[in-house]
Amino acid sequence: MTGDNSSGSGDATVAYDSGTGKPLWVSRYKGGADLWALAVSPDGTASVTGRGSGRNLEFATIAYAAATGKQRWLRYYTTVKPASGASVAVSPDGKTVYATGSDGSYALTVAYQATGTLTWATRYKDPYGGFAYGSHIVAGPGGGAVYVAGSAANKSGHIDLATFAYRAATGKRM
Repeated sequence: MTGDNSSGSGDATVAYDSGTGKPLWVSRYKGGADLWALAVSPDGTASVTGRGSGRNLEFATIAYAAATGKQRWLRYYTTVKPASGASVAVSPDGKTVYATGSDGSYALTVAYQATGTLTWATRYKDPYGGFAYGSHIVAGPGGGAVYVAGSAANKSGHIDLATFAYRAATGKRM
């Protein structure tokens, strides 16, 4: 479980024993991030995403060792500010972490190797001049595609539900 902690002691990611519900570890991120989503990979990495408020509202993604809570890596997508991650997913083989959210105007989706190296980043610009936002991301079962659900403005200025599909290896919109 991960979430925003308004007490000022840092956002927390918590692991629980699935049989007893007993907390196994707590990892606090005190870098000023608001963490909102969590995904666990087959190799035992817990990845979270959100917004780094201490770093000019940058899109933040953090990976932890699921067994211990030790931080493996932390990345801020700094090309566009402000930006915020809303959802995170892991490829079926556990080799890629995907996160989606918004940079204020565009739906922003990023992919990192399991080591934390940025593989690709893509932005969906609404063709009607409104905003777009990625609120949920899922890696396709075969590993070839990534699907983002969210919202985008239509030509009348109203907000519609939107689904974006990307090639998992390149980020090219399908």
